[in-house]
Amino acid sequence: MRLPEMTTYRDVYDRFRWDVPATFNFGRDVVDARAAKEPDRLALIWCDASGAEERYTYGDMSRLSSRFASLLRARGVAKGDRIIVMLPRLPQWQIALVGALKLGAVPIPCIDMLTERDAAYRARHSGAGRRGGRCADSGGPAAP
Repeated sequence: MRLPEMTTYRDVYDRFRWDVPATFNFGRDVVDARAAKEPDRLALIWCDASGAEERYTYGDMSRLSSRFASLLRARGVAKGDRIIVMLPRLPQWQIALVGALKLGAVPIPCIDMLTERDAAYRARHSGAGRRGGRCADSGGPAAP
C-alpha cells in the first residue's frame, strides 16, 4: 500500500483509504503466495532452551500447513469450525494455526500449560467441538 504524499496530517487523514480485499486467507494469501514466489526463503526459526534450532522455509510452511489442513478435513473439520490448538512452544503450533486458517477453520490458540479447568472453559465458550469435538495427540513433533 502506498501512502499519499504528506502535506498535513489532516490532509493525509482525509485522503487515506484502506485497501481491504473482499476475501483474505492468511494461509493462502500470505504463506502459499510467498512460497510460490520464494519457496526457499526463511519463514520461521525456532530455538529451545538447550540451543537446538529448526528452520522452516515458506515452502516448508506451505507444504506442512496444507498437510495439516488435509488432516483436519479428513477428520470432519469444515470451514467455520472452531478448533483448539494446544501444543507446547514448537514450530508445529504455527503450522497448525496456518493449516487451520487455510481450511477456513477458526483456530483457538492455547498453551499446553492450561489447567484442565481452563481448557474446558475455552472449549465451552469458544464453540469448539460443538459438532462432536475430537482430540488428536501426535505423540511428538510432526515430521517435516
